[in-house]
This record gives sequence, C-alpha cells and structure tokens, in this order.
Amino acid sequence: MSKEIAATVNEGSSCYLETQLVDGDDIGVTSTSIATALMTLKDKRTGTVIHEQEDTDVKAYFTGAGQFSMLLDPLDNPIVTADADPHELHHALITVTVTQGEDTITLNEELVIKVLNLQFVS
Repeated sequence: MSKEIAATVNEGSSCYLETQLVDGDDIGVTSTSIATALMTLKDKRTGTVIHEQEDTDVKAYFTGAGQFSMLLDPLDNPIVTADADPHELHHALITVTVTQGEDTITLNEELVIKVLNLQFVS
C-alpha cells in the first residue's frame, strides 16, 4: 500500500514514520507474526539510498496490531539534489514477511517523506 505523504520535515531534522500494517483482509498484523521487516530509504528522483538505510532491520518498531513507529534522525532527511526544488520526496519501502499458520506472506508498505529544502525558506 502506498501513502500520499506520511511525513513532512525540514531537511536535516528528525521525524516519525508511522503506519499500520494490515493483511489482505484489512486486519492489523500482530507483531508476533512478523518474521522479518526490512526498510530501504531512497530519494525518489535519483534512487539514491539515504544514510545507508538499505535493508535495515525494522522489526523492533512494530507493536500490537501492526502499528509501526520509527524516528528518522537528521541524517535520514537530507536534501539529495540541491537544485531549484523547494522540496524533494523520499520513499521508505518496508518489506515484511508474515507467518499466518502454515502460510508465509510478504507485505510491502511504502511511506513517502516530503523533505523541505531550507534554501527556499525565508
């Protein structure tokens, strides 16, 4: 599932990424059923991986019925291409492997972060 804008943040600042992971029946996935959860953070335009956040283990950030909350630090929110744009979009793709009984399914959650380029703020 893709989100419109999960967070808006000034470049070089912290922000929380929050979502709820649901299965095909729109039911929150219990944290105990999550086998693996990996996140890759990239700049949308260039595809550049940001702050070495490639296949980062984020399983510990899931609680309860699929609730996800993770603090991105200032190094996770840079301006990658310093050009004439007042903002750029970063994508956090979270790939989760879930065990439900004898079945294993893979769920993908994409969170979009709008990073404000401070050179355009007056």
